[in-house]
Amino acid sequence: MTVGKIRLDLVTPTRVVAAGEYDMIRAPSVEGEFGVLPGHTPLLALLKPGLVVAARGEERHAFAVKSGVAEIEPATMIILTENALPAAEIDEKETRELLAKAEAKARETLPALDSLEHKLLQEELDWCAAKLAAVTESRK
Repeated sequence: MTVGKIRLDLVTPTRVVAAGEYDMIRAPSVEGEFGVLPGHTPLLALLKPGLVVAARGEERHAFAVKSGVAEIEPATMIILTENALPAAEIDEKETRELLAKAEAKARETLPALDSLEHKLLQEELDWCAAKLAAVTESRK
């Protein structure tokens, strides 16, 4: 471990999406967005779908994540999530099309959806938004 860095391991059930040392990491918890620097107080956070940004100097790495957990220690951050994608792997056009379909479905059927259908539709909307946020962040 390099002094002054925090190691990020971003893991899904099928692969390690990111593993490396960074200066700062930003993540979306159910309580709000939070940042992690080396030496952070130990913390366990529930994550909501959103944008994870890992910074090394002027370099920024953007990832879309689904719900999960983040375990933070002074020198490490482990994110375990259902799904995560680096911005470079996201097809923006396809994501915008999926988002438009999900939004149309929400407008047309939301009052008639049962709670499970509503939850699944909201998860699709949140996942599309997370992917688009990662694409946007990667362009900065």
